[in-house]
Amino acid sequence: MEWKERLKAKNKQTAEKIKIFNNGVNKAKEIKGVQRKIKDFLSIAKIEDDLLILACDNLFDFDLSRLISFKKEKNSSSVVIKKIENIELVKKYSSVLLDEDKKITFFEEKPEAPKSNLVSVFCYLIKKEDLILLKNNSDFSCRNIIEFLHKESKVYGKIFEDFWIDIGSISELKLAEEHFKSFSN
Repeated sequence: MEWKERLKAKNKQTAEKIKIFNNGVNKAKEIKGVQRKIKDFLSIAKIEDDLLILACDNLFDFDLSRLISFKKEKNSSSVVIKKIENIELVKKYSSVLLDEDKKITFFEEKPEAPKSNLVSVFCYLIKKEDLILLKNNSDFSCRNIIEFLHKESKVYGKIFEDFWIDIGSISELKLAEEHFKSFSN
C-alpha cells in the first residue's frame, strides 16, 4: 500500500488503475496454498484487465516493463523464466520447456527429474481472457496455474538473466543478503 501511495505521487492515473489484493496471511501456519488464494481472488474479482501476479518471496532486479512489452508482442499470458544451473534448485521450483518462439510446451512444478534447467519465476502476467478461463474452470487442480494454463491457452516465457532469488529457504535468504550487501557498501 505504501508503494502504491509513492507511485500515486509520481503518476496518479497509473496508481488509480492498480488494485492490491492482500490475502491477510501473517503467519506461515495460516497459508492455505497460493493456488487456492489465486482461485479465491478470481472468484471475487471483477476481471477487467490483465493481471500481474508476483510471489512475495521473490527478490529480483529485472525491469517488469520488459515482461509487459513481451506480453504485448506475443499477445498472450507471459511468465518470467530463469536458467538455473543447480539442478537441486530446479527440483524446488519448476521445470519448463520452450519452443523456438518461447511458447511454454512443458511445465512441471517441483519435478523429481527436471526436463530442463529453465524455471518459471512466480512472476506471471496473465491476460484477461486467460483469467476468465481460470475463473470459469472450477476444477483446475494443478499445483500451479501455469501448469494448467499452458495446456488450455498459449503461455510464453520471457527469459531474464537479471538477478532473481526465491527467499523461501534460509540458505537462499542468506544468498540474497550477500547479494544486497554489495549495494550498501
